[in-house]
Amino acid sequence: MYWIDCLTESTHYKNKPTAQGPECGPSLMEESVMISAQRPTGDGNRRGSSAPSRWISNNRIGLFVAFVMLSLIVGLMANATAQGDDAEFVPGSYREGELLLQLDPTESSAKLAEDFADADLRPVKQISRRMNIWLYEYRPPTAKSDETLLEQVRSHPSVLLGQFNHYVQQRVTIPNDTRFSEQWALNNTGQTGGTPDADIDAPEAWDLITGDSTVAGDQIVVAIIDGGFQMTHPDISYFVNTLEIPGNGIDDDLNGYIDDVNGWDAYADDGTIPSNTHGTHVAGIAAAIGNNALGIAGVSWGVKILAVAGSSSAEATVVNA
Repeated sequence: MYWIDCLTESTHYKNKPTAQGPECGPSLMEESVMISAQRPTGDGNRRGSSAPSRWISNNRIGLFVAFVMLSLIVGLMANATAQGDDAEFVPGSYREGELLLQLDPTESSAKLAEDFADADLRPVKQISRRMNIWLYEYRPPTAKSDETLLEQVRSHPSVLLGQFNHYVQQRVTIPNDTRFSEQWALNNTGQTGGTPDADIDAPEAWDLITGDSTVAGDQIVVAIIDGGFQMTHPDISYFVNTLEIPGNGIDDDLNGYIDDVNGWDAYADDGTIPSNTHGTHVAGIAAAIGNNALGIAGVSWGVKILAVAGSSSAEATVVNA
């Protein structure tokens, strides 16, 4: 099986550290950039502003997101379940009777408790002094749901932002591929004498997405130009052009290539892909099927590989590819 070459050909990178960061989606990353760009000066004001309250108001969303990111990172480093909670983790679940609230420092928090006396809403402790975030407890009135109470609390003038106190779980997805333990570039435990965690944090990323489709639901296809590919490889999922009829000598999809069902061979100008070990192991690095109890795991388990042969010979061949 040809993917094994990728485990040994780049061992000189084994001790090379990689940039690592919090596990967050694009929106959280954007908020982080915004927070950095608008970091307050030593007197508590944003640069160019003379009103601390305006800085708090204008940036409360970014600050609260930063707090949530921090709490998630801490939570992910800890055990998934809290003391006394034996129930299986369910994404989106939260501690009943608890809210995280960012309060407006210019408003009275006592008024908040007074207005929701029927829910016995009361502060437990301040968990962020800088962002004025508090943990609150409540007893849901029988006449309203948790969600209804939360919406009413959010609309209170003393509350800037509010949410349930969600459970968090450690994000580590380890595939069952038989040789994954050798893939130090994806998950470095020091198994080959290298530096532990000098890797790309693949298991942490896989807990969020394994790379099969876009947010719009479109299949992700990765084109690889190399010398050829083993098209029958059991651990690689190749793209198939379903708009082309195999072997009829007609460009059915009108894309300029005849019978390009499985890709294109720029050497011979046809759709028959030659076999090549290098192209196969490159495809395996990118997209070997993960968690299928076979071989290795690619960086993106679910993507399709579009095979294009033509990485050598003359420059004209490469351009054609």
